[in-house]
Amino acid sequence: MYTLRTISLKLFRAGLSHVLMTIVTVAIAVSLIVAMLSYTSSAQLKLEADTYEQYGDSHIEFGYEMEDASLLTTAQLQQVRNLDGVTAVAPVALNFTAQVEQFSPPVIGVGNDALTKSRYHFAADMAADEVIVSEMLLQTTGKSLGDTLTVAGKSMRIIEIIHVPTSMVLAPRDMVLSTLQAPNDAEGKFALVATADQATYATTVGTAIGQLDKALRVDLQNDSEFVQRNVTSLRLFSGVLTAFILLIVGTLLLANFQLLFTKLNQQLTVLRAIGGTQRQVGKIVFVQVTTIIAMGVFIGTVAGVVMMQQGVPLLSQSLDLPPVAPTIPWRAVLVAALVCFSVLQLFAMWQVRKSSRVLPFQLQQANTVKPLKWSARKSIVLSALVVLAALLLVVGLRENKPLVSVVGTGLCTGVLLYLLPYGFSWMMRKLLPTVRHKESYLALQQLIPQVRRNTPIILTLVGLMVILSFSTTTMKTATENGKAFLQSQYPTELIATYDLADKQGDDVAAMLAAINEVDGVRESYAESVITDHLVGEVYTGMQATTQVQEGIVITDAYAKKMSLAVGDTLTITDRLEIEPTIWQGERVFQEGVYEDHSLTLPITAITAEQTPHVAIYYSWATSDAFTKLPLAKLYVDAPATQLATIEQKLDLPALHFSSKTERMAQEDMLGKQRYVLVIGTLVVLIVATLLGVLQTLWHAMYAKRGDYKIQRLLGLTPKGLQQFIVLQALAFMIYGVGAGLLLGALFTKLLWFAIEPTGGLLINFVALLGVAVLFIGVTAVFFSWQGHILRRLPIAQL
Repeated sequence: MYTLRTISLKLFRAGLSHVLMTIVTVAIAVSLIVAMLSYTSSAQLKLEADTYEQYGDSHIEFGYEMEDASLLTTAQLQQVRNLDGVTAVAPVALNFTAQVEQFSPPVIGVGNDALTKSRYHFAADMAADEVIVSEMLLQTTGKSLGDTLTVAGKSMRIIEIIHVPTSMVLAPRDMVLSTLQAPNDAEGKFALVATADQATYATTVGTAIGQLDKALRVDLQNDSEFVQRNVTSLRLFSGVLTAFILLIVGTLLLANFQLLFTKLNQQLTVLRAIGGTQRQVGKIVFVQVTTIIAMGVFIGTVAGVVMMQQGVPLLSQSLDLPPVAPTIPWRAVLVAALVCFSVLQLFAMWQVRKSSRVLPFQLQQANTVKPLKWSARKSIVLSALVVLAALLLVVGLRENKPLVSVVGTGLCTGVLLYLLPYGFSWMMRKLLPTVRHKESYLALQQLIPQVRRNTPIILTLVGLMVILSFSTTTMKTATENGKAFLQSQYPTELIATYDLADKQGDDVAAMLAAINEVDGVRESYAESVITDHLVGEVYTGMQATTQVQEGIVITDAYAKKMSLAVGDTLTITDRLEIEPTIWQGERVFQEGVYEDHSLTLPITAITAEQTPHVAIYYSWATSDAFTKLPLAKLYVDAPATQLATIEQKLDLPALHFSSKTERMAQEDMLGKQRYVLVIGTLVVLIVATLLGVLQTLWHAMYAKRGDYKIQRLLGLTPKGLQQFIVLQALAFMIYGVGAGLLLGALFTKLLWFAIEPTGGLLINFVALLGVAVLFIGVTAVFFSWQGHILRRLPIAQL
């Protein structure tokens, strides 16, 4: 005896090919979503690892500005420790003038606590006569682990090496404070703070610290704006991509169900005719669609995991990309599979509802098309949605709430998607009277009633073009912004950083002269470290550079702030400490002795270029009247192939060159690594959508063969029939692709304007137009071939 379940499964045989196609469609979508989820998880973990590499367990950093001679006191740190949510406070001392052998790298005074170790990434506990040095300084000094290093006149043993891209020394904090002749209650220049929960306490604790002393600078570390913006952008990108993948597969699912149940419609009608109830037919259809979706979700989940664990590493290896080790968030994958199943079931329930209402006499009305009708109720509902979307966008923009902006953008897009069929039908009716070509007129005339029936296909095309527009625009914008940033960091092909402090004006001039002797060198110049000198009574950031020959050059921002112009003069004072201030507790026991060196210089130019913390640029010749400023950077405009020659000629181990060409290549490689999965996802979606749309249009064409027979009898020629078929298919394809491109551009612009109002977008026209041409071209070729087959058939066989 047959049960409803066995009847449901047996009916699959009537449309096995469509069943398999539907399962494959669901599996592809779910595998892509699982892959995107794993990619997002891996990228977020990488971002968190990079953040930890930079900040460790520190959530807040506070202290006095470098130009401020003040130091944090024991009482201040105790006040911070007493704040609610603070779990650890670690003071850090700084000395930028201490001699290390014959060099002057930064000497950082730290303790042996866990917070400091996480921030500076060392493991050993330092005794009073021990230090930890960076690998770069170790190479510069020629020392090795266990050797003795002279720091501020004291012999210190090297007990550990840290791998950071700069020269630095970690020393006991008490030792560094003694070199600064700090007061007894001084603890350090700044302090690290860890909180019990970053999201809950970091902002409130940071605000409370700032209120202790208005001169304190407070920085949130892990909760920095840059990190949060990256995390938000990553989640937004993945969320939008996932939503549109579900939209595309959902509409394809409806189209596939339409094909499948067109074949099963006769069997379902027979069941109703012999006494089957509406509930029984609904249960049969429910079992069928649920089985299809469940199998697709299961296969897709397994395929997505396998693709991330095996496919992506192999793809990266085949493309010579850096190795990738994706992380599979199993709990999130299971949740994603359940969400996909639930969302796709919503699409399936529409088919269950539709099929369960089939009555015996409706078999002959299968091709009846209901026209699109507008109503006052639709006007009211859509107007309310438009107002709500506008309010959400305004609130999201003003309050800086990305999620609210995304919801508002989604509502706007949804309203436009709903209006598309009405707009297309209206446009066709207006266009129809102007058409003179008979086949074109017939194609458009019979296209209008089919708009509603083929809405799933149109939504599939629109969804694909929107996701393609959003993804390619986002990728191109991020790539070009990365290149633009590198261009700003590399005004010349070669840049070198110098770690020591033993090269000043005359030495720098000799180095530049040696560089200019190398063939192919077009230009070279140098910059000093940044220092602070007094202008009036205000310490101002300054830098010596060989690009300034006489006078001083100021930035545009500084000129506007101080109301200065070319030709004006500034008096710059370098205050040198002759005898240090002696402290007794918190009181000054003896004031220090200072000697001022002043020089009045004319402003010769105003520049828009701004180095952080620098307002005034002057020449090394001028700086000789002040403290001798050491070399910091060299800029060389020469081919990258001359790098080895320049390094050999200068022969300075502490001079580290990097090439713009090499950095650009690294950036390009990292870009490919970041987007290889996204590009693969888009390619799979493009192929799946194209095949699904062609299959559905092809089925719709064959369902209309009876109409073609009537048109042939009424005088339509075989060639005209072929043109008629091609024109109808192209009209649907152009309609879907064109509307998708317009909606995609609008959606992308609107969304990113709401998230990043000041950021620009770069649309990848090549990718978008390429896909549009591909879809239209394949459609024209495929239906020309199908039309050619039909035109050769006798009228009786149509």
